[in-house]
Amino acid sequence: MRHEKSLMMGGLLIASLFGGVIANLLGGHVEAQGPSVVTATQLNLVDEHGLLRSTLGTADGVGTPVLTFFDAEGRERVVFGIERDGEPVMRLLDLGGQDQLNTRPVGDDAYLVVGDDRQRHVLVSSVAGAPIIGLADGADRRAQLHLGSNGEPSVVLLGQDGQRSAAITVDPTDTPLVTLYDEGRARLTFGVVQGAVVVNFSDGSRTRLVMGVAESGQPSVTFLDENGEVVDQVP
Repeated sequence: MRHEKSLMMGGLLIASLFGGVIANLLGGHVEAQGPSVVTATQLNLVDEHGLLRSTLGTADGVGTPVLTFFDAEGRERVVFGIERDGEPVMRLLDLGGQDQLNTRPVGDDAYLVVGDDRQRHVLVSSVAGAPIIGLADGADRRAQLHLGSNGEPSVVLLGQDGQRSAAITVDPTDTPLVTLYDEGRARLTFGVVQGAVVVNFSDGSRTRLVMGVAESGQPSVTFLDENGEVVDQVP
């Protein structure tokens, strides 16, 4: 009996000493071993009432990540994600679930659609480094503002057939020109060229009549044939 009691006391002493050594090695308490890692196919965020307000998951059958935000009625309003082709996209939706702002890069170019692209909307893009603002009615582009490779601006108005109807341009020499078109062919062009006001009338293929007023105030009228040769001139 005394022997068993001695063994028990010895065991308690060893356990006490061993526990003290461990406590000293750990600084007296056990520290957290780093942040937790959660692995899941979808995470849901709910408000204090349990209403779903946001989800982070992968698109069904695609596996690309999508972050979606919902309004108080459970409607999708904001979507961030990766498309099937690997390009990122951001969408802002109206109460009916239609995109009212959609932006994405495509290769080295970028596109921003403001409004419902099935109706009248604005397209802001950068194509090959050239900024472009377009106004469209559904799939029909009706107006376009852009800068050329040398920074020259132009405004183009298009008909329902997609062909140019009118254009205002400023070329690299700072020459302003206004051109009117018929079935996509330039018919009337006027502007200020090297200090002279010039109006060109065309048959759709080449200039046939030129009217102008020089910087000195001298007016002139020039007639040309179908080969572009001067046939008469006043004065």
